[in-house]
Amino acid sequence: MRVSVLKTTVSLLTLMVTLFLCSTALAQSGDPPTPEPIILTDDQGEYPLGLYLEILEDPSGELTIEDISSPEFDSQFTPSQVEVPNIGFTESAIWVRFQVQYETRLTNQWLLEVAFANIHFIDLYTPTPGGEGFAVKQTGAMRPPETRDILHPQFVFKLTVPTQSQQTVYLRFESGASMILPISLWKPDAFINESQGSQILHWLYFGALIGLLIYNLFLLFSLREVSHLYLVILITSWVVFDLAYAGYLEVYIIPNLYYLRQYYVPLSFALVFISMVLFTDTFLELKAVLPKLHRVNMAILGVWGVLLLLIPFASYQILAILMVPWALPTLVAVLVGGVVTWRQDFRPARFFMIAWFGLIVTFILVLLVRLGVIPSTLFTENAYRLGWVWMAVCWSFAIAERTNLLKAETEAANLDLRNSEHRLSQILEGLPLGVVVYGKAQKPHYVNQRTIDILSNPDRDIQVDISAGRTLAQAMSYFSFKVAGSHQEYPMEHFPVYRALHGEPASVDNIEADLVDRRVPLEIWASPIRDEAGDVESAVVAFQDITQRKQAEAELAEYRKHLELLVEERTAALNAVNEQLQLRLEWLSAINMVNQIMARSADFTEIYEKIIEIINQLFASEDAFIAELDGDSKRLRILAHSCRDDSHPDLVGSITSLSDTIQSNPNIKGGKLAIFARDPLSLLNGPIGVHFQGTKIHTIALVPLNLRERVIGFLGVELHDKERTFTTEETTLLSIFSFDIAKLIEDSHLFEQTKALITAEERNRLARALHASVTQVLCSTTLLAEVLPKIWRRDPEQGLQRLDKLRRLTRGALAEMRTMLLE
Repeated sequence: MRVSVLKTTVSLLTLMVTLFLCSTALAQSGDPPTPEPIILTDDQGEYPLGLYLEILEDPSGELTIEDISSPEFDSQFTPSQVEVPNIGFTESAIWVRFQVQYETRLTNQWLLEVAFANIHFIDLYTPTPGGEGFAVKQTGAMRPPETRDILHPQFVFKLTVPTQSQQTVYLRFESGASMILPISLWKPDAFINESQGSQILHWLYFGALIGLLIYNLFLLFSLREVSHLYLVILITSWVVFDLAYAGYLEVYIIPNLYYLRQYYVPLSFALVFISMVLFTDTFLELKAVLPKLHRVNMAILGVWGVLLLLIPFASYQILAILMVPWALPTLVAVLVGGVVTWRQDFRPARFFMIAWFGLIVTFILVLLVRLGVIPSTLFTENAYRLGWVWMAVCWSFAIAERTNLLKAETEAANLDLRNSEHRLSQILEGLPLGVVVYGKAQKPHYVNQRTIDILSNPDRDIQVDISAGRTLAQAMSYFSFKVAGSHQEYPMEHFPVYRALHGEPASVDNIEADLVDRRVPLEIWASPIRDEAGDVESAVVAFQDITQRKQAEAELAEYRKHLELLVEERTAALNAVNEQLQLRLEWLSAINMVNQIMARSADFTEIYEKIIEIINQLFASEDAFIAELDGDSKRLRILAHSCRDDSHPDLVGSITSLSDTIQSNPNIKGGKLAIFARDPLSLLNGPIGVHFQGTKIHTIALVPLNLRERVIGFLGVELHDKERTFTTEETTLLSIFSFDIAKLIEDSHLFEQTKALITAEERNRLARALHASVTQVLCSTTLLAEVLPKIWRRDPEQGLQRLDKLRRLTRGALAEMRTMLLE
């Protein structure tokens, strides 16, 4: 049945177009005869001028009335062959002339009507009474309405002519679009009667369109379907376009905005077809039913979008040339979508075809007229209005039937929904989580039993009651939701339900419900639920009591903190031990180096300087010195100092009085490290005080050199940083170092004492040796020398013998002395 109806409709449409084309071809065959003058009499009220017209095309648009009325152009006019000449799209100026013979006696007032309101510029040239020229009147759609002789949607000129005369009247037309010339001469009373009737029909037509618009607006706000939105845009755009195209918009509604016609006419025309494609695609659900045709529609819309962008920049004629032909494939695509979906038993397509088929066919007829394919007649010019009336009537029934269908489908869907909700409710009741469903009004629609168990406190009259209708803000206040671990109200904008109702999935676990005598920590998840249009219609919320988890997390955190503390303490201890061991290793290395120095040298000054160098490296000090108490323990003697200041060459070995500041310090009295500011120590007497005055150090650390509970001197460490402190490990090491240095000083004293004892012993040994040998020899030599003179006088030979013995004794004493000196 559907296929036969479709074939019949297409056949009728094809036959209609063929008949129009054939009639046009027959009318245009043969040489056209020269039209006779039209004779005006008192018996007839209207004279259509189509077959009495002669037409000349002026491609340059520069010909004047003087040129056109000259004899050389007389032969260039072509007689019209149709009642309504259809020029089609042209950039040329069109000149029209006709001869009129007035044989009336009752009136000389006539009206010349051009019944096509979309001509931009019209100039009327009538002979002047003296016959020496032409009077001109100018009007048109792109000229102010005040230029019209009669304020009427069509262009009407007043003609005053003498009776019993003949005139040639010229008209010049120029337009930016298709040009049709339905020209007539009227008696005023006949024109008024016909005009009133046609305007009443027009306003009834526009009233029907506005009623259809209001009806669909009501459906749009009631059903909230996007297809009704596109239909509203379609009807609105068409009303604006048809009002402008029929001439009513500029004459009666917006007369001061006539100059914007070149923008709002193509804009409304394009919106008609854009909304038509969108409505078809949505109503027929082509994206799901016919994806390929949906993509074709999207491509068609893309072209229309480009044409919309061209409106501010392209001329009216270019827009018309581009838009009118493109409207034909658009209508074909719409019609194909309806036919194909109908053949696929898609039920809404039947409504579409019933309501839209007649409108689409009449649209195609009008477009063919504008393209110059078929002639302009009363039927072809107004067929689209019949199509709109047909759509208004059929669409009302179609909407009603579709509404009933949707109602039945909705009831079935609601029944399925209730069954699904019942099953879902059973599932949700068995969940160990609290579940709440919130609507767009921020009120709960559903809560399960677990929600009641978690948030209720009957002893404090706190109950979960969905019938109370609490909004989200009221519920947050009622259950006193707080930020976990504080008394701060939980911010509404961070609450998961609020965020989900604004389209953002969210979850938190830092929230507590304050139920007066207990606080319940909660973990909450919320997700938005969207409708088919992608708008948030509700939110589902799940939450659980995480008291045990929080306790376990707290215990775990405490245990982890304890472990971290132990690790830190053990690490610090190990670091301290490692650091102390490192320093001790360095110090032992230094002591070993000192022992090596002592093994090869007895110069303790060199040893002290090496120790100071090592101290400066270990403690990053500027300078260091070693001093021992001298004499009465109130004076310091500098044993070594790292300063190499040439201005104080006598710093080593210098004596400085020990100040009361140092002696009275409790740490010094206790044999411990003490830190002094530079300024008090710079007052010390001697070179060391001058050194403290001239240096840039801020503090001096003095470490007593303790040996057997007695302070024998000080180790001084001079520091740049006034905030420098010594750690316990450093203090301990300094104590160890100070003991080693004290032992070294004691060793130096013992070394000096040992040297003195060895010297005295050697002296005694030498004395004994001298006494035992050399002295005796010298005594014998002395005695022999005393008696030798007497012996020589008594016996010279014996004297010589005694003299030789004296020589031997002297040599022996000399050899003995040499031996002792060598030892």
